[in-house]
Amino acid sequence: MKNIFVASVLAVFFIAFISSCKKETEGEISEPITLVAPDTSLIYKKAGEKQNYTISFVTDRGINYAQALYEIDTLDSINHVYTYPDTLFYENFDSAGKTLTNKHVYFGSYTVPDSTKVGSRIKFKTSFKAQDLMYHKEFSIKVTQ
Repeated sequence: MKNIFVASVLAVFFIAFISSCKKETEGEISEPITLVAPDTSLIYKKAGEKQNYTISFVTDRGINYAQALYEIDTLDSINHVYTYPDTLFYENFDSAGKTLTNKHVYFGSYTVPDSTKVGSRIKFKTSFKAQDLMYHKEFSIKVTQ
């Protein structure tokens, strides 16, 4: 009888210990650059339409800068070498004169130019630098009718 009582007390303590160690992971960002909205790397839009976006940057070091560059490929060629000549946004946190943070969320939008041909691809490359580390992620908009 005494052994059953001790075993049940130990079981209660064990269950309490395990449940207190449970970590909440809802909303956790698991990669350095996350497309929060839209949550896909390929978006379909018509010429003239606006695309809102939210990009989350997270690392274990202070973020020096975050940026997104883009290029419009009217041929949507597999052999096209992207150079990303246009800037969607650039934020330099070093020049702000404040302590660097390891998290940043960017909200913005992009309107597909009215003159963009159907079948064109607008390719975006977002990146950030955190001390000596660089992170990159690409996403694109495919222009439809």
